[in-house]
Amino acid sequence: LMGEYLPPPHWYVRFVTFEGDVEDRAEEYRVYIAGRDSVIRFAHILPEARPGERLDETAARGIADSTVMETFGLNPLDLKFISAESSSLPERTDWTFIYADTVNYPLDEGQARIEIKIAGDAVSDARRFIHAPEEWSREYREKQTVAMVIGISSSIVLVLLFIAALGAAIVRWTKGLFNIKAFLAVFILFSGLIAIEFFNNWQTLLSTFSTARPFMNQLFFNGAFAVVELLFVSGVMGLLAGMIHGWKLPASTATGGGTALIAFFSVFIIMGIMQVAAYVSPSLSPVWGNYDSADAAIPVLKAALVPFRSFLTYSLFLLFVLAAVDNLTGGWRKKKILFGILIVLLGIIVAGTRESESIISWLTTGTGIGLLILLFYVYVLRFRLTLIVPLVGLYTILNAYPSVVDPVFPGAVTGFIIAAVLILIGAWWWSGKLPGTAHGGGA
Repeated sequence: LMGEYLPPPHWYVRFVTFEGDVEDRAEEYRVYIAGRDSVIRFAHILPEARPGERLDETAARGIADSTVMETFGLNPLDLKFISAESSSLPERTDWTFIYADTVNYPLDEGQARIEIKIAGDAVSDARRFIHAPEEWSREYREKQTVAMVIGISSSIVLVLLFIAALGAAIVRWTKGLFNIKAFLAVFILFSGLIAIEFFNNWQTLLSTFSTARPFMNQLFFNGAFAVVELLFVSGVMGLLAGMIHGWKLPASTATGGGTALIAFFSVFIIMGIMQVAAYVSPSLSPVWGNYDSADAAIPVLKAALVPFRSFLTYSLFLLFVLAAVDNLTGGWRKKKILFGILIVLLGIIVAGTRESESIISWLTTGTGIGLLILLFYVYVLRFRLTLIVPLVGLYTILNAYPSVVDPVFPGAVTGFIIAAVLILIGAWWWSGKLPGTAHGGGA
């Protein structure tokens, strides 16, 4: 089915115009390209008021049958005819014909189908797809709804947590317990990363513009939203950094090198738990590489900077959370049960922001991560909280490593190498600047 009725990873290219009246701007060409030069689908969207022929079903069916033979190399007589649906427009009649390929792909559930759309007397679209049974589709929609609710709820809780951190940082700033240099450094760094990401994704953003709305309005809205995102995210990250560098973090060296070794092994344990969760509730999606960076103007730049930004974000977040826990529990000497539960819940919330196939997968992953964070804080990190930075760096590198095993676009390996180097240098430099470390003072 893959490559025929299930489309492979592909490029989606739109040809549109933003000139003329709204009706004329509705015309659009869509090209779907797999590999380097294989056009797997071509669609021509016409305005509803565009004049055309008014064919009867027999004449339109003849065009559809010919298209099936010419485009897909199949004999319509070997296919099962499913339906013919007409749409009467002001100046023409459109038709949609659907066939099922039950000979080549006799599926137990669902059907391999072909859809031909005709606008007037011209073919406007021809595609192959899998028709899923209604019961399966309903169950899938329910799962997606659950996953969406989990993701939105978890994100809201994290946003509220960041807002609380924002308030705490401002209070500490007013009391002089804030490192302004750290704030400015992180604010500028995140502003640069977000700005680069915005311009690197500019072409992809343009491809989503609607021709029904004025181009300049959409340009202004997206630009304004990008500025707000830059200022908000950079400001929050900067305030977290200023507050963290205003604390004196636990950095006892009494536990020796074994502490660091145990901590680093914890990263591999966390990765293992995530694999177990994936085994308990496997993904139903096809297994292929990560194409997220392929549509950027400079793919290697996106492949390098996205993991680096994730490293900075998660490091700041965990440093803030565990430093706050350390302060509020007096170095884990009081309120242990309460904050132990909160740390586990935090793991569940963080897992909810990732794509989850089911509630079981989400709870398994989240509880496992939360328990590990709790255990490693109690037995390792509360003595050397600054180990969080290199640990998150190692986790980020391991999480991005599959792009090297299965590089799906030119520059994927180079992007990973650059990301790994940036993270390693950043972790080494930042660890030495955190307040309370044995080999450095505050930034």
